[in-house]
Amino acid sequence: MPPTAVVNGIPQIIRRRTRTIAGAAAAALLLAGLAAPPALAEETRRVSAFDAEFEVAKGGAVHVRETLTYTFGSDSGQVNRAIPHTGSIDGGGELDFGLTGVEVEDPDGVAPVDVVEEGDQTSVLIGDEGGDDQLTGTRTFVISYTYDRLVTHGTSDADPRLFIDVVGSGWSIPVEDVRAEFAAPGEVLETACYAGPEGSTAACSTESADGTGATFEHARVDPGEAMSVEFALEPGSVEVPEPVHVESDGTDSSDDFDGFEDEGWFGFHFWFNWFPYIWIAMVVLVIVMRIRGGRGGGRRGGSSGIGFGGSSGGGFGGGGGGGGGGGGGGAGGGGGGGGGG
Repeated sequence: MPPTAVVNGIPQIIRRRTRTIAGAAAAALLLAGLAAPPALAEETRRVSAFDAEFEVAKGGAVHVRETLTYTFGSDSGQVNRAIPHTGSIDGGGELDFGLTGVEVEDPDGVAPVDVVEEGDQTSVLIGDEGGDDQLTGTRTFVISYTYDRLVTHGTSDADPRLFIDVVGSGWSIPVEDVRAEFAAPGEVLETACYAGPEGSTAACSTESADGTGATFEHARVDPGEAMSVEFALEPGSVEVPEPVHVESDGTDSSDDFDGFEDEGWFGFHFWFNWFPYIWIAMVVLVIVMRIRGGRGGGRRGGSSGIGFGGSSGGGFGGGGGGGGGGGGGGAGGGGGGGGGG
């Protein structure tokens, strides 16, 4: 019905009311039908199976081997697996996890394969974006890499702890049928597995630990969500690497200090030159406070002081990799993970 038939007169609207309603309903159904295919197309591309093997070495390195089964359906395009170099654990300070040895062990016959360093992450690119040889159907790829500094301290310096994002929150497609297997040189004492939106403490589908191994499974991780695993290892079974903190400009803090260099007002030379005067001032202050306390009896009650400490965080663990932890464990709170599409 032309739009002018609606606005030109009331009788015409009354006579064709039933047909107008029917036409509107048909249009609504047509629009719904047209809108459905893109949503289905987006859902077609997914990781239909994600198997990850984690081997914790005595020296503290974590060797990772991922087997990813992609289902493309009618969708196609390049596979991108982004593996982060840095991150925080339990919301602590930014750490460099020491990512090394990124390798595509099995590209399932697909070419080209590129491993590209991109700032704070390494991207594995499989296939040719926009090329003639498009990826369709189902393909399985095997990727391996190592994190040299992912193990952190737990409740004490002798307690190794691992808190890792098996599936990070950076994925743009669903990741289904996730299975993560861990092997350690010592006994696995406690475990926890979280899945869902970042910060969620909802448990994974299944988790089990037996001796020096542990297995975790979850049915599906949607884009923007994460699956994170945390466990404590037998004291002394793994050497905990010294954490390397990342400054706000992206540099490692370990590279900023070279002997006793001049660091301005609060550097070495400041304390070396002014320490005697500061010491004398503190002694005089103590004497004055003692004299005043003797006269007036002083203030009763609690004491105050200056100390050094950090917050502990994360489930049953400790200080979040030297970064100051806090807030308890949850999905997306571990190291590693990253994303892909």
